[in-house]
This record gives sequence, structure tokens and C-alpha cells, in this order.
Amino acid sequence: MDTAANGCPWVANLASEAPVASAAPARRTDGPDPREVRAFFEQYKAYVDMDDDAFRARIAEVAAEIQATGTYTHTTDELTVGAKLAWYNHSRCVGKLYWRSLTVRDCRDVTTPEGIRDECFEHQRVVHNGGRIKPTITIFAPDAPGKPAARLRNGQIVAYAGYTHEDGTVLGDHGATELTELALSLGWEPEQRTRFDVLPLIVETPDGELSAHPVPDDVVWEIPLTHPGFPAFDDLGLKWYGFPSIANKGMSIGGITYPTSPFTGWYLAPEISARDFSDEYRYNLLPEIAESFGIDTSDRRSLWQDRTVIELTTAVLHSYDTAGMRMDDHYTATEKFQKWVDAEAKRGRVVDADWSWMIPPISASLTPVFHTEYQNEYKLPNFVQVPLPETAPEPAAAVCPFTGAAASV
Repeated sequence: MDTAANGCPWVANLASEAPVASAAPARRTDGPDPREVRAFFEQYKAYVDMDDDAFRARIAEVAAEIQATGTYTHTTDELTVGAKLAWYNHSRCVGKLYWRSLTVRDCRDVTTPEGIRDECFEHQRVVHNGGRIKPTITIFAPDAPGKPAARLRNGQIVAYAGYTHEDGTVLGDHGATELTELALSLGWEPEQRTRFDVLPLIVETPDGELSAHPVPDDVVWEIPLTHPGFPAFDDLGLKWYGFPSIANKGMSIGGITYPTSPFTGWYLAPEISARDFSDEYRYNLLPEIAESFGIDTSDRRSLWQDRTVIELTTAVLHSYDTAGMRMDDHYTATEKFQKWVDAEAKRGRVVDADWSWMIPPISASLTPVFHTEYQNEYKLPNFVQVPLPETAPEPAAAVCPFTGAAASV
């Protein structure tokens, strides 16, 4: 079939061999970029071993749909492959060696706030899997030209609030103060404010209407933190939720943006110990925790911070193991990743990785990733930061599944 014969620029462009751009895609309001469409279907063809006739027929079908409507619809199988490729291409995840096993939930037909809420909570149940965390992504409706889809304001489906007092001090997560203020303005109010109050899920519909939905206890799976050798630590009453479900990252697949695509893996222990509890712009609890361990904090040259973080990491690993919740330590995760990178290289494939996101926040030089240089080229499909309305607060720092580096809540 001569795909350019009908004069449609979309068909002509899709039939070309133009490579996909290596930079992050710009936000488009005039339909999907034909280069991105073509590049995705080339990858899809290789992944499913599609024959040439079927490939050309699908390209023609997509081109016709774009010409008629300004966009096109992925099949469920295309969506599934696209999501897996997005994970494979994402350079800021040390756990993407599991990309082929990703569970993809197609919820594109769910568009009401209540429906999105319910599917997000069901996402949590699917992920939990009896503590054997199942990497999962739930994909809601895509943006279309002139018709944005619903969005989640939360950085994670489950996360803790941060309350700012008049004197500037914060109770809870310092990184969640703006989102907490938004939740309070929507009518949410916990019975008693504590430093571990689970924020509601905030859904924004295309018309800009916001609604807050309390997260039920049975999809949080909080883990009380204890230390096998320091009972005084147990008395602090610290806890954390079972796994991180990133909620404010979208996906770009074949020129289509899916702005609401909650994604979940399991935690690495240092994400909680060396970041969530230790960062000054998060909980900033190291001095309090050091005291429970009997560590003197008066002299920085005593390396009290390092010693405290190591013992805190021990407590996190012990607590998650005791609860039967899957979690990796930074040695296991980085060793697995590097072995996978080496195996991919033997197959002639180069794994893209952002070195600064591969190294753990503790004991970095003791892991294999510290001593390795990686190619870091942006490829599509991929996860993308979706634009928020002008009135939305800037996302604060949080954690990314499988890494100890900062993402956004």
C-alpha cells in the first residue's frame, strides 16, 4: 500500500524513517507527533514480532484515525507494551530490570473522581499481593487535543501530611505542607493531628474541580518501626507505609500522554531511613533518633549522623521483614541492576541510566553502580512530568520506587 498516496501528511510522516527526538517531548495541543507515533510502533512491532503486512495496516489505521479525530487510541496490548517500554527506557530507576513483569491495569474508561479514587485504592490492593509487592501501573484516560484528562494532585497515593504552625515549625512531613493546606481547604480534617496522618487522594477533573477522598486504612499497610537492639527507638512510635505509589508522573507512549498513571514498586530501605526521616526538608528526625540509640550528637567528627542512619536503616529492614513486606537493601538492588546491565550489554543492548539516581544515599562507594559509567539518553516511550494547573502548588520532594533519590510528592 502506498501510504503517502492519499496526500495525508500524517500518513506520509508515519511511513517515513525519521528517528524519534532524543529530548523530552514538548507539550502538544495539535495531536500526537508523527515521529513519536512511528517510533513507538516500530518498537511494538519488534516486541510482539508483528509481520510487515499487519504493521503497515496498523500504521494506516492510526494515520486515518488521527486525520479524522486529531488523535488515536491504543489497543490494550499496545498500552501494555508501551508502559513496559516506558519503564525500560526510564533512566532514573534502579529496579527496572523487572520491566517485563509489570502488571498493567487499563482504566482508560474510568473518568469520574469516584471511579478514579476506587481504582487507585484497588491498585494498592493489587500491588500488595500479600506483601510480595507486584510492580503495577494503573493507566487512566489520556490527554487529547483541547481535552485534558483528569489528574491527581498527590505525589503518592499514600503519603503523610505536614502541618505548618504559626511559629513556622512543622508537624509531620515538611515536604507535604502545601498539599496538606490544599487538602484542608477542600474540607479534609483528621480527628487529631499527628505526624503520621495519611493525606486524602485529591482528584482534579478536566474542568478544574478538586475533590478530596480519604484513603482507607486497609490500603495503607503501615509498618511500625522497631530495632532489634535498641528498645528506646521503639518508644519513638515511628512508622511508615508499605510501599510507594507514585501518582503525579504521566507516560508518553507513541505521542499520546497519559497524565494519570500511578506506578508502584517496592521500597529500598535507605529511601525511608536516609531520606524520608533524615532530610531536613522532610521529617528531619536524625537528632531525635540518635538520642534513642544513645549516640552523642555534640561533635560532627564523631560521625553521629552516619552511625544513626546505618542503625535506622537496620531498623527499617528489620521492621519490614518482620511485617512480611517486600523491601530491598541497597546492596542487593544495585548488584542485581548491574548484573542486568551487563547481561543486556551481551545481548547488544545499552541500558540508559542516570548515575546520580542509581547510587544509594548511603554507602554509595561500596556498591557496583558507584564505579560504573552509564549512557543517559532520553528515549520514548517514557515517564514524564505532567503539567499542573497554574494554581497548583509546586510538587515537593519525595521518593521514587526502587531508588533512594528524590522524586516529587
